[in-house]
Amino acid sequence: MRRALDDWDGGLSVGGRKLSNLRYADDTTLIATDAVELKELLLKVKAASEALGLRVNVSKTKIMTVGSDGNEDPIIVDGDEVEQVTQFNFLGSLVTSSGGCSMELRRRVAMAKSAMVGLSKIWADRGITKATKKRLVSALIFPIATYGYESRTLTKADRYRINSFEMWCWRCMLRISWTMKRTNDSILEEIQPEKSLPFLVQSQILSYFGHIVRREGDSLEKVIMQGSFEGKRKPGRPRTRWIDQLKSMISCPLQELYNLA
Repeated sequence: MRRALDDWDGGLSVGGRKLSNLRYADDTTLIATDAVELKELLLKVKAASEALGLRVNVSKTKIMTVGSDGNEDPIIVDGDEVEQVTQFNFLGSLVTSSGGCSMELRRRVAMAKSAMVGLSKIWADRGITKATKKRLVSALIFPIATYGYESRTLTKADRYRINSFEMWCWRCMLRISWTMKRTNDSILEEIQPEKSLPFLVQSQILSYFGHIVRREGDSLEKVIMQGSFEGKRKPGRPRTRWIDQLKSMISCPLQELYNLA
């Protein structure tokens, strides 16, 4: 990558810092501001890789335009067109072109519900105490649903879905059907959870914020969190940012949040 980026001045500017790639093991994400720039960067990486005996797997390479429907001019590599997608599963999380988190939240909740149903024999076993079952739900089910939530911006609908999922889990654990006409308050009174699932998600977000703020130096995470992007956004109401939900959680100015962390 150092050879490919030699004399390269492209990429997305965040807080005055150019961001052109993100890498984890052999998974590489190239970032550009338009299709022409992306094609040039991809060919530079391809040439630098081939010089070292490596090659780009075109069949596994995808292009996604964030903030629009895509439909850019096709990019051809070795005679094959690179596929354009609107969503992509990257490092265990679903990334969408809209930039939202709702699709990933639905996917995670569905995975957690599947795991919950798969443990039906345990929930039906009367030899296992209610306290043990509650700990199993907290240890085995909730982490599936809340994976990666610390870096997501949750909407009001997302928080409602998280709360509904928690109540579904407790009803499933207690084997209470919706036809029994039990209220959520009565179920919570029977379970008496130490912390609700929305509270745990909020704790994850705040913990991640503190972890980033306390990092020494000019780390990439801190630059992305604090810096502003160049360019103009589309007209209309601005989207809620990740940092905005933090201010709403604590109800205090951003600088005071940094001091508290």
